[in-house]
Amino acid sequence: MAYYDLYKSESQVERVLNLIDPDLKLVSVLYYYDEYSVKEISELLNIPEGTVKSRLSRARDKT
Repeated sequence: MAYYDLYKSESQVERVLNLIDPDLKLVSVLYYYDEYSVKEISELLNIPEGTVKSRLSRARDKT
């Protein structure tokens, strides 16, 4: 993959992330980029694991 293609892909991802709600964005970034588990995100944000899962699902539905 050429450097330009990688840059282009990242730019598209950033645009999508900027379109979704901040709560969905935070959970998505922690899960997909920072590679935290659902349990770790739950503990970090002090929210139930089910809430983390539903936010990830809603974020995927928005893309």
